[in-house]
Amino acid sequence: MSDRITGLAGVLLWTTPERFPAMRRFYVETLGLAPRSERPDFISFAWGAEAGMDVRLSVSVHHEVQGAARDPLRVMLNLGVEDIHATAAALRARGVEFSRPPEQ
Repeated sequence: MSDRITGLAGVLLWTTPERFPAMRRFYVETLGLAPRSERPDFISFAWGAEAGMDVRLSVSVHHEVQGAARDPLRVMLNLGVEDIHATAAALRARGVEFSRPPEQ
């Protein structure tokens, strides 16, 4: 048995109960991601099963997370897309504001 890390299995973003509905709407309605698993305070998205991988992005409520983030830019997710410029234009049309121009 090997003890080495072989890749990224997923990312879990913790939020407050009040922020969870807005975060869910952003990932489902704005980004158009299809939930793999969902409960009232948890949602998970998965990619790569067809390639033998299972990478997950999850958002969930944690009751010890409180208030606004002191540094709203502390987490950056990089999601793969086929055409970054077309995707950015589509997201801008849906009201998304970028903190910097998207880049490959």
